[in-house]
Amino acid sequence: MVLAIPVQAQEEMGGIALKYPFLDTSANHLQFFGSEKGMEKFYEKLDRAIFEQDGKVNVVHMGGSHVQGGTLSHTLRSQLGQLAPSLNIERGFFFPHRLANTNMPGNIYVKKIGTWEGCRNSIPRNNCPWGFSGIDAITRDIEAGFELQSFREADEAYGFTELRLFEHSSSNTMLPVGAPAPDSVVVDTVAGVRRWFYKELQDSVAVRFEAAEDEEPQYILQGMQMVREEAGLVYHALGVNGAATKS
Repeated sequence: MVLAIPVQAQEEMGGIALKYPFLDTSANHLQFFGSEKGMEKFYEKLDRAIFEQDGKVNVVHMGGSHVQGGTLSHTLRSQLGQLAPSLNIERGFFFPHRLANTNMPGNIYVKKIGTWEGCRNSIPRNNCPWGFSGIDAITRDIEAGFELQSFREADEAYGFTELRLFEHSSSNTMLPVGAPAPDSVVVDTVAGVRRWFYKELQDSVAVRFEAAEDEEPQYILQGMQMVREEAGLVYHALGVNGAATKS
């Protein structure tokens, strides 16, 4: 399959080759397993998002510590945003690793309130109801909570009109409460997602919990996503330190 590479990208590759002559940039290629039709559909959908502002293209980046750290995934996210000035790049699914007492991307700020513990699938002795991200943040503290702030670049806030909380619904006895309060809420207990909708763009949210009086307090968070209404490209990053094929 021959890919048309933008002139700017070709110039950048040429510059890299000059700066690092030991790199064989001519060996860069995309390898397809099976049919190439899937990739063709990807480009067709991307074209519609760019030129017709129609639909969303989802890219899922899975890995270990290099994805959890966020530098590589956010660089790719930013570079994809240069495909077209009008292309909206959405932050996508992420896990607030600080709540699990481990490192997280620098372009997302999470302030932990109260006592939380983490449980990740890369530690063999762990046995938790992992969701999409392979790691849980668990609290049994009725005073717990967190504050979330995301950045597009440096000090530029990332705005969203919907916040999704991915949770293990059957295990949770505490109810998350957001500030500012969402204008509407939709809960899908089968999919394990709580959706907070806002009429105005938000760039930060604080979350606390309401606990039932007759049950042991517990809340398991499995991931989050800040959603925008515009068409564009959504770049999801799923990474856990120490992850391997078996995990």
